[in-house]
Amino acid sequence: ERAEEGPSSGPPLPPLEGEALAGALGVRAAEGARRVHAEASVDEQTAGIRVIRDELHAKKAEHIAVGEKEGSVALGLRLALVWALLRTRREAEAEAEASEAESLHSESALAALVWGRCLLRLGRRAAGYEALRLALRRSAGAGTSVGTASSSA
Repeated sequence: ERAEEGPSSGPPLPPLEGEALAGALGVRAAEGARRVHAEASVDEQTAGIRVIRDELHAKKAEHIAVGEKEGSVALGLRLALVWALLRTRREAEAEAEASEAESLHSESALAALVWGRCLLRLGRRAAGYEALRLALRRSAGAGTSVGTASSSA
């Protein structure tokens, strides 16, 4: 599957950024994603990132309260946060979030893919290529496409 079309006829969006903008991860996450995507000001983008991060923390608290592992919605929020951080050139923060996503969702091809992209953005080529190979192995094992949300279940 292809990435979602950007809201202003720009380039295609990464899968979870498009889902966040469309509201699939909740109303507040959509608000945060729109603020980041609008690129109106650094303050507005920072506020958008804060909204997405707050939604992620709330979702994590829900899972902790019932003793569950972080679920697919939390993974979606975490990866939407990574895309927002990358969009605002906060590569090191994005890599830290992507690494945590990959660690918490060790079955997710999409988490490995996003982590690999972060590593490549930081110039860590060998580690980035290994993470991309991991994403392909997970995808092949699950019978899903690497770039789709269904690979992050």
